[in-house]
Amino acid sequence: MSEQLSTRTIGQVAQEINWYKAQGRKAVLECSVEIGRRLTEAKEMLPHGEWGRWLREEVGYSKSSANNAMRIFEEYGSTQMGLFGSGVECQTFGNLDYTKALALIAVPAEEREQFAQDVDAENISVRELKAQIKAREQERDEAENRAKGWEQKYTQAKKQEENRAADLTDALAQAEKAQAAEKAAREDLEAKDAALKLANQRLSAHNAEVERLQKELEAERAKPAEVAVQTVDATPEQLAKAEKKGKREGKKAAETALNEKIAQAEEQAKAAEKDAQEARDELEEAKKRLAQQAQGKELAEVNVLFRQCQETLNQMRQGLNRLDDLNRQKVKGALTQILGRYLEELK
Repeated sequence: MSEQLSTRTIGQVAQEINWYKAQGRKAVLECSVEIGRRLTEAKEMLPHGEWGRWLREEVGYSKSSANNAMRIFEEYGSTQMGLFGSGVECQTFGNLDYTKALALIAVPAEEREQFAQDVDAENISVRELKAQIKAREQERDEAENRAKGWEQKYTQAKKQEENRAADLTDALAQAEKAQAAEKAAREDLEAKDAALKLANQRLSAHNAEVERLQKELEAERAKPAEVAVQTVDATPEQLAKAEKKGKREGKKAAETALNEKIAQAEEQAKAAEKDAQEARDELEEAKKRLAQQAQGKELAEVNVLFRQCQETLNQMRQGLNRLDDLNRQKVKGALTQILGRYLEELK
């Protein structure tokens, strides 16, 4: 017997010890899974309010210890409710002790196995494993914070872009509206101008008619009166008197008729003059409206350019923030000079 023991090496002894340690860890974890399985089953059986008492009196567990065991089952146990079978789903976790398995619960289930392999969880201490988990959590938190920061910047930039697009769309709509108003004002001006030309034509025609009638009246006054006088049974004195009376009455009737025509033509000329004046006034108003609409159009176009300038400056400011201090100062200096020169020109 002593000879047989003497042939063993220290390496073999250490190997066997480590094997039994691994078997012990595996057994402890598997037992913890099975205990957690049955604690979960028991909790579902017990009435409300009996859980804590049952743990103390029946199995000697605190609620925290029971919760840890149930979490071990939930995270590592198989779904089969068998007796004393292989209770751990993955060999990676089956080689861990209870404390390491409990610590690894802090790692999401979908990442846990890969993480355990990456940090060699089986061969490092519990303290080192917890440090690795904490470092991972810090790195994850920092990554999440960076992602949130970039998401906030993206959301803010998208909102600014939407606002700029809305402003530009509004400005373009105002410019189109101003352009349409200018077109309507120009068409109104053309209509008023045509109306004035027609009124002037009518005024000229009426004035020409007045002038013609006045000339006709002057001619009528200048020519001798002719009247037919009956000579039958009339003395020379009667004939002379009748001729004189006929001349007077004929010229008077002709002059009266022409004066009436002249008065009527003058009234028509006055009405035409009034229409022409109204047309001239409307034409002046149309010119003013056209000038105002033209200004509105120019203002709307300037407004579009102004908003585009604002957008460009905002983009330049964002670009400046991404430069280092040296280049930022160079670009800011050049930009300040250019803007200063433009401001001087605008004064």
